[in-house]
Parts: sequence; structure tokens; C-alpha cells
Amino acid sequence: MKLLAPRLATVILGHGLALLLLSATYSQQVPPYGAKADASRHTGQAVAPQTAVQELWKGDVKNEHFHFLIIRDGRSISGWLLGREVDYTDRQTKERKQSVISKVPIDIVGETSETSGIQFEDGTFVYKGKFETPDSIVGMRVSGEVKMPFRFERTGVAGPSNIPSPLPATTADWNLFLIRFKNAVRLHDQNALKRMMARRFELAEDLEASPDEVLRHLDWKQLARAMSFNVGRCPYKPTTVKQANCAIDAHPCPKCVYEVFIGFQKGQDNQWRWSSIVYPGD
Repeated sequence: MKLLAPRLATVILGHGLALLLLSATYSQQVPPYGAKADASRHTGQAVAPQTAVQELWKGDVKNEHFHFLIIRDGRSISGWLLGREVDYTDRQTKERKQSVISKVPIDIVGETSETSGIQFEDGTFVYKGKFETPDSIVGMRVSGEVKMPFRFERTGVAGPSNIPSPLPATTADWNLFLIRFKNAVRLHDQNALKRMMARRFELAEDLEASPDEVLRHLDWKQLARAMSFNVGRCPYKPTTVKQANCAIDAHPCPKCVYEVFIGFQKGQDNQWRWSSIVYPGD
């Protein structure tokens, strides 16, 4: 026993020193209760970068696939929904296929919180979630009462080729825009109207009609009649635009059942654009 005592003391001392070193290391890694974690080790660093970052993200919501270009500047969120596809089963062949739902860049706006939270909207859906890691976001896509889980992954840094081409500038002055628009309608100036159109144009039930398609289906007489009525603030404004005005012809013809609706929006770039036309009135 006398011979074992020094060995036992050495072992105990060795274990004690190891535990002491482990405790010191752990205390450096884990902040005291109630203290803020080191920002360099926390996802909060990804939430509010000190300098603006442009990143590519992709992910799924059930059988739909989304592609985003998200610009984070402090706690401000902007960017575009670049594309959206959906998986489906062909009724005849029973094969799984993919269809493109959206191919026109759609503006997104939102913000992040101090607790790694993030929320942004694309005018149709609201995405509420949190940064699980600096490279992943999890949460719920909300549309009315319908909520569906999502998970988005950061795929890289966005380059110039990923950024949608800027639209032609119009004006931030609504009265001036309205004068120019009415003049283009009066002259049937298709080129002038093209330059005034929003990137995502709603033609009746088609939410992504091309300028050529819109002009091909344009009823100049109905358009001129609708614009002869008072044009003012719209009762509905998408969250992704700063302001929305509209002209409504409630009774475009004696037998018409539906109204003619002409929509205009002031985008995030402070420029007014022609955004929709819902017609014919019958």
C-alpha cells in the first residue's frame, strides 16, 4: 500500500489536471448563462452581414422547387425569385416529370431579426423561418391559412450573370407617368407601352404574359375607355411594391358581366410601370 500511494497520487493529480484544462477550454467555448454568444460562431453572423451580400439559394416546398437570389444588407432583405418548378405525374405514361411554373424574376422583400429569424415575401407567398446554419434556412411558407414547411440551402455567391437585367427607367412621378401612358394609348404606340411594362405582367389569368402577348390581345378601345375613368389608389397593393394605382371600368358594355381592370405599380426602384390588364369585360 505504501508503494501504491505515490502512483495513486500521480494518477489523481493527472486526472485533476486534465479536468482542469478541459474545464478551462469549455469555459472559453461556452459563454456564461445569459451572455451573448460570440458572433463569429453564431448564425447571427449570417443573419445581418455588415456589408451587403448577394447569394444564390435553392430549396423545396413539398413537390415544388424554388431558386432565389437573396440580397442581405444589414437586416434588410431584397432580391428575386428566379425560378420555380413543380414535379407531377403524367396521367398517360405515369412518369414523373417537371413543369416550369415561373421563369420571370419576381421581386422579394423582407427582413431578418436579432434571433436568427428571417421573413420575406414574393407577392404571393410569405416565407417565415430561421437560419439553421449560415448556409440553411428552415421554416414555413404561408399563403392565407395554408402553411407548408420549407428548407432552403445556400448554393453560392451570385455573380453579374445571375442578376436580372434592369428594366427601362420610366419616372417616379405618377402624374407624368399617367400622361405618357394615356398618350401612348391614344397613339397606339406599342413600343412606348412596352417600355412602361412591369417585368411580371398579369394578363387576365396569365400572371407572366410577355409584352408581345399582351399587345397581341390588346383591345385598344376597351383600354382607352377604362383610362377615361378616374385612376387612383388600388384597394389591393402587393407587399413587394411601394404603391399601386388602378383604373376600373365596372360596366364596359351593356351585356358585360366582368369589369375591365388596368393596374399600375411603383416598384422598389421607385419607377412606375403598367402591371396588369384584366379584360375583356364580357
